[in-house]
Amino acid sequence: MDLMRRLAVVGVFAVTSLAAAATSPDLGRIRKVYVLSMGSGLDQYIANRLAETGSFEVTTDPKAADAILTDRVGEQFERHLKELYPELDPKPVKEEAKPTDSKATDSKASKSDAEKSTVASYKDDRPVSSFSRGRGNIFLIDRASRNVVWSTYERPKNRSSDELNHVAGRIAKNLQKAAGSATKP
Repeated sequence: MDLMRRLAVVGVFAVTSLAAAATSPDLGRIRKVYVLSMGSGLDQYIANRLAETGSFEVTTDPKAADAILTDRVGEQFERHLKELYPELDPKPVKEEAKPTDSKATDSKASKSDAEKSTVASYKDDRPVSSFSRGRGNIFLIDRASRNVVWSTYERPKNRSSDELNHVAGRIAKNLQKAAGSATKP
């Protein structure tokens, strides 16, 4: 029995050490967080809990943030990034020089329209990323690199204020703990 206890203690220590080692080094430099809107208003509870702990400054200005806290990644998140940070969006590709012949211009224009409709049709038919449907997942995205520097899974049992506040507290505590281990050498 004593051997089993020792093995259990060693196992817990190993898992804890691995979790601390898996913390992103980018997490240690994040100070200001912008919280995107989340389902059931969870964002409000998380912002409150993060501000309460003081480990991160919660900002309402996305341009002042070092990172973004969100419950979704994928296409919808990418659209939010383009809206929040248009300066980070790659420059649009310049169109080719147009021919001077009007017949050639008309045929190229109709071909271009056909190609556009095909592309639009393709975009509408492709499957939506499953990342956008993960309930309970929370991601901290580095604004500059767009990398996920921390994530957790905390699914509320229901949508009551008390439950959302409780879950937000666990999320804030886990993030604070991970940030603390990221700053240690």
